[in-house]
Amino acid sequence: MTSTNQHQPFRSQTPSPTPHRRYQQTQNNHRPDAPSTAPPTSPRRRDRYQKIHNTPAQATLTTPTTNPTITTEEEKPPPRRKHSDRWALNYTAARQYYEREGHLRVPRGHLERILTGDNGDQEERDLKLGSWIGNQRSRAASLSPERVEQLTAIVMRWA
Repeated sequence: MTSTNQHQPFRSQTPSPTPHRRYQQTQNNHRPDAPSTAPPTSPRRRDRYQKIHNTPAQATLTTPTTNPTITTEEEKPPPRRKHSDRWALNYTAARQYYEREGHLRVPRGHLERILTGDNGDQEERDLKLGSWIGNQRSRAASLSPERVEQLTAIVMRWA
């Protein structure tokens, strides 16, 4: 003889005497970490609330600020390089690597040191050549034909 509820899991027919703690918290809408919607009404708690919530740091976040004026050349940030200038620097590093190693199978974490600037004012820079080569491979479809041609000239492996 087979019963219809044979495949259902066993459930107790009597409810448990005390509900779970989560159930009690949801019933009481008790969330100890939730922020209060209104400041406390007792004087002692109100003073403490003001000390915590009315700090000078928070007051400055809400007040408008004026940009400070930069007075000297040393304080000015260096000008940002254009995308085409950065691409040219990385291409120079790739060409230097190719001339030294004979291939462009650059490890992902490789740093290539190049000299930048004029003859009188040269600066050494470390470029993340491995990352750049990998990015160029993944963006091959969106590169301009001139850039693809430049990279192909130094035997870029596209796949």
